[in-house]
Amino acid sequence: MSYTVQYTDRVRIEIQGMAPKTRTAFETGMSLAAADPYGADSKPYPRGNSKDHRITHVAGVAIITYQITPAALLVTVVQLVAR
Repeated sequence: MSYTVQYTDRVRIEIQGMAPKTRTAFETGMSLAAADPYGADSKPYPRGNSKDHRITHVAGVAIITYQITPAALLVTVVQLVAR
């Protein structure tokens, strides 16, 4: 079961500024993260915090932090750092 992904306004602006190839790779990586938000090489962030606050690399193009809302099947990306 795949989760819906939403972005904060700040993250959305970062995504819009990506080169087309980078953006495509990022979107593909996010679809994989949405399919398994607790997996996909993600880790709780900050360490020892709630399992629903995560950090991971996406498609080798960005590092993201995100919040999972399991009851709503929702992943909210709150920070993105492009590589």
